[in-house]
Order: sequence, then C-alpha cells, then structure tokens
Amino acid sequence: MDAHKGANGLWVAGPSWDATRGEFGYARKVRCVFFGQGGPVAICKRYRAYSKQVGLFKPFTEKVKANPNIDLLIGAANIWSHSAGTNKVRLVREMQAAGMRRILWSGGGGADELAAMNAMPDVLTGRYDIYPHARPPRSAERLRERRSRHRELRRDAVRDGGRRGRRTVRPADCRTVKPVNRRSA
Repeated sequence: MDAHKGANGLWVAGPSWDATRGEFGYARKVRCVFFGQGGPVAICKRYRAYSKQVGLFKPFTEKVKANPNIDLLIGAANIWSHSAGTNKVRLVREMQAAGMRRILWSGGGGADELAAMNAMPDVLTGRYDIYPHARPPRSAERLRERRSRHRELRRDAVRDGGRRGRRTVRPADCRTVKPVNRRSA
C-alpha cells in the first residue's frame, strides 16, 4: 500500500508493487472488500469463505493428522526469553512446575538445550526469525519513505478529528489506481 498527499493536500492511497528485476514478474491483482459492520469477526469469516473457494482452506483436524505436534499449540504460551542465558531448560521446567502445561519456546538456544526441551512433554521449540536488514539498500529506503508517509497520515487523521486516529473509508472515497513500476519510473 502506498499513501501520499496529493496536489490538493488530501491523502491518496493505493496499491504499490516493487518490480522484480526491473519489471513485473507475474500478474498482480488487488481485492478490496468493505465492511460496514461485523468488525474483525466479519473479516475473518469473509477470508475463511474465500480460502475455501480458492482451495487454501485446510481444517485444523487435517493439519493435526499431517503433523500431530500442531495439537500442542492449543493453549501453549509462546515464550521469547532471550535473557535466560544458560538456564533455558531449567526455566521451562520451572514454568511447567508452576502450572504452564503447554509451552512453545521461541527463545532459541543451543542444540543440546533444544533437544532437552523437545524431550519434555507438551513443549514445542521453534524460532522467530526476522530479517530487517536483509534488504537491498534502495528497498530499505523506500520502506523508510513509506513509514514516514504513514506517520504523517496518522497525524493528519488525528488532526482532522478521526476517532482515536481512525478515519472511516467508504467505497466512494476509493479510486481505481494503476500499479506503478517504480524501477522504470
């Protein structure tokens, strides 16, 4: 999504795609669905219906058949303790002794520590990976520009009397926007 102030000072928002090796690598499309009521539940129900329609939906029971460990995620506390040092296994044991039956450990650790945790009942280990610096320099600069525009948009929404910084977007406010190939522009 790209947002910027237009010539008239009003905010304009529309889809934005980065090129793949200087050109569009595949066909892209945007689907806009507007909800007048129902909140996040309506959005989730709409996506569930869409995922069934296009064949993406897989019931949880089918996922558990493919990988029984998925069932351990239900009710598991996701622990991201990067300050446990060499006491990671002891910390997980203490949490279980205190009543936390199911644990998803996302705090990393050595091979021995992870093997010990994986041997514990109702403990899954995983890793949260994020690569904030794995971007080409130009891409990182575009991301900073977008964040700056989004901060300005939020500031204007509050100034214009938006309820807690939110503005209602109605279909009449939206216009069809052609995607721009930024690399060739």
